[in-house]
Amino acid sequence: MKFVVLFFGLILSTAIYAEKIDPEPIIVQLSEAGYICRLDESKITVQKKGSLNFEIYVEDKGFLLRAHFPLSDKAKTEETRFYKLINKINSEGKCTKYYSKNGKLFVEAFYPLPYVKKTFFFFMSAWEEDFAVMMKNNSSDLSEFVK
Repeated sequence: MKFVVLFFGLILSTAIYAEKIDPEPIIVQLSEAGYICRLDESKITVQKKGSLNFEIYVEDKGFLLRAHFPLSDKAKTEETRFYKLINKINSEGKCTKYYSKNGKLFVEAFYPLPYVKKTFFFFMSAWEEDFAVMMKNNSSDLSEFVK
């Protein structure tokens, strides 16, 4: 009996996450927080003066927030120092992860479904705090590696 209940619970949760996600409540909430949002077919572009500009991508089980910056050649020539800095930044963050790929530095955080206004507020607060901590503790070192 437990297996049957677990099986149907799994099917139900999969069906819920398979539904199309309405981005409008997220756009409204971010706009109320002072962000400017632009929706296109694949993402929401989000900007706010004095904050990290980023994009939101809808994934099958949540939202992926992502920002990216081009890396300078110094990230390759001083690779050990660069990755040591990235590891330090990652250790200081609550919800973000920093990594490099194809000559860019990425910052990402994942918000799992379901969307709930109050928890998304706390998530966005952590996203903003991570960026503020990174800027306070590491911006001068990181500026050597980004264009």
